[in-house]
Amino acid sequence: MLKDIKSTILCEEDKDFCYSDNIDRWHPCDFSGLDCRLLTFNLDLSNTLSIKNTPVEHIHKIGSNVLTINVPFSNNYGHILHDVMPNLLLLDKQDKYDKVIMSNNPLLKKILTVLKIRLGKKIYLIDKPLDFNCNKITHRSCPAFHVRNIESTRLFKEHVELFLKDRIATKKRNRLIYYKREGKDVKNGRGMDASNENAIISMLKSYASDKNLDFTIFNGLKNGKTMPFIEQIKLFRECRVAVGPHGSGLANTIWMDPHNHCRVCEFSSGPKNIIHGSKANSGYVKNYNFLYGGMLGDFIDYNLIPFTSSSSYKKAAIDKSNLKKFLT
Repeated sequence: MLKDIKSTILCEEDKDFCYSDNIDRWHPCDFSGLDCRLLTFNLDLSNTLSIKNTPVEHIHKIGSNVLTINVPFSNNYGHILHDVMPNLLLLDKQDKYDKVIMSNNPLLKKILTVLKIRLGKKIYLIDKPLDFNCNKITHRSCPAFHVRNIESTRLFKEHVELFLKDRIATKKRNRLIYYKREGKDVKNGRGMDASNENAIISMLKSYASDKNLDFTIFNGLKNGKTMPFIEQIKLFRECRVAVGPHGSGLANTIWMDPHNHCRVCEFSSGPKNIIHGSKANSGYVKNYNFLYGGMLGDFIDYNLIPFTSSSSYKKAAIDKSNLKKFLT
């Protein structure tokens, strides 16, 4: 799978960077194919599976071979796009399990509705804790850091393209978006140093002017509120170039048009300064091409710039000479 993750590292020191084989390629199961005909299970809204003392005869048998899944941060916009949706679509397509159970949430409901995705009857999204019985159960718990399955993210992209084909008309195809991490929806730090960011914006404005691109600053908000989901889709569908620090705003790169010669430059933790994520990993795992399993590299020229060694969780910066390479 790691060979599928094609990104260009713009930092000269890291130009020969390779992902470590120690990164989890998938995730362990807490229970795997457990024979449980005499057991009663409970799945709560945090997707925690437990065994109860309730007699089996009083409990609904939900299926023969059941999978319950726990996806971390499953109510987060970015994680729904690169983890939840691809997982559900791939599981819906497969025949291994006759029932797949996971908790629902308002944002997931909205995304399913807007994209008009209708999952099959085997996918059971619960709105309240569920007591159930089955013949065999597997509980899959995903770690936050692992190599995503590119087959599942490509499947999600296929659904996206089918949805967008006749619904989103984009007369504009030359937008340059700078993602600015500010406002009420920003979590987990990584706000850019003001002086560094002002210089970045100035460079991007000049580049946009030279290349006849429509420069746009995007912070996920509209009139102080979270920008409607469909408007974010339209904005990034018009985008040819996207630049900015790692954050859920860049999860929107999934909406970019594969036929628009798109480019992305994401600022992220590198091997020498991991300001967000697991210190056990080797850097460059917190970027959206990695989080989509390398799928974005199918149609986007994807570039990465590491945060400077002086960057911190609270305030980050990049070496502007690396951005100049992207703009040259």
